[in-house]
Amino acid sequence: MTINWGIIGAGFIAQVFTEEFDYIEQGKITAIASRSRDKAEKFALKNNIEKSYSNYEELAKDDEIDVIYIATPHSHHLENTSLCLNNNKHVLCEKPIAVNEKQAQKMFKLAEEKNLFLMEAMWTYFLPPILKVKKLINGGKIGEIRLLTARVGINAVKKENKRLFDPKLAGGTLLDTGIYPVALSNYLLEGEPKDVNASSYIGDTGVDEHSALLLKYPKEQIAQLTCSIQADILTEATIYGTEGQIYIPDFLRAQRAVLVKGDNKENIEDERESKGYTYQIKAVNQDIMNNNIENNIATKQITLNNMKILDRAREIIGFKYPFETQ
Repeated sequence: MTINWGIIGAGFIAQVFTEEFDYIEQGKITAIASRSRDKAEKFALKNNIEKSYSNYEELAKDDEIDVIYIATPHSHHLENTSLCLNNNKHVLCEKPIAVNEKQAQKMFKLAEEKNLFLMEAMWTYFLPPILKVKKLINGGKIGEIRLLTARVGINAVKKENKRLFDPKLAGGTLLDTGIYPVALSNYLLEGEPKDVNASSYIGDTGVDEHSALLLKYPKEQIAQLTCSIQADILTEATIYGTEGQIYIPDFLRAQRAVLVKGDNKENIEDERESKGYTYQIKAVNQDIMNNNIENNIATKQITLNNMKILDRAREIIGFKYPFETQ
C-alpha cells in the first residue's frame, strides 16, 4: 500500500521534507499547494510532483490524497489543518502545532470528530538516539534523573528571516526554537511541570528574541532551557542522573548521544543517510495503514503539554500576539 501525500506550503521546510521521500517506500508526494501558482509549479517541477495547486482548498479536496503535511507558518496552522480535516484528510502539522493550547485543543477535537489522524511533526521524538536515551532513562541506567539542560539558538538576520520577527506571523524564539527544548524535556522527564518560570528579551521587532525557562517537575527534577533567534548557541542537551549522565549534541537532529558513567563512555549513533525526517514519515504512514488516529510517541497529550508550557511562559513575560483571540 502506498500513502499519497500532499503538502501545503512550498517553502524551505517543505523542500527538506520532500527530499526525505527518496528514502520512503510506502509513501509518495502527489501534490503541492502554494498561494503562488508560480511557486507551486516550480516546486512541483523541481521535485517531480504530479500536481500543483495555487489554492489550498483544491489540494484538500483532491480525492487521491490520503494525508497532508502542513508546512506554513504556525500562525496559519489552525486554519490550514481545519481545512484539511474538514475535507477528510489526515494531517501531519509542522511544529509548533498551533500558536497556543486552545488552538491545539480545537484541532485535536476536530480530528477526533472526523476520526482522522493528526500529529505534530516533532521529528526529534522519532530519531533512534532519542528513543534509545528514553529507554536508558526509563531503565534507570543513570539512576534517578535530577536535571536536564537543553539549548537551541540561531543568529537570524532580520531582513532575511522576516517571519521569525513578525508578531502577525507568531514570530519569536519561544514558538520557533523554544519548542525543541520544551518538547525534549517533556518527553524525557516524568509528569507535567508543577512550576514554570520564564525570562525573555523582547526586541524592537515586538517578539521575544532570547528566552530562558526553568521547569520544576515532580520527583525533584528540574529543566533549564534556553532558546534564541539572535544568538548562535551551541545546540545540545544533557540529562544528569544520580549514577551518570547522557549528552546529546545537536539534540533536535540527534545522530549521536553519549552515555557517561564514571570513566566509561558509550556512544549511541544513528548512521542514517537521510536528514532524519524519514522516521516520522514512516510512523505516519504506518499509523494511517493501521487506521490509528493518534501516534503512540508524539501523542495528543504530550503535544498539548508542550503548548501549555509555551503558553505559560508567554503569560509570564507578558507576550501576546495581536491576532490571539482564539
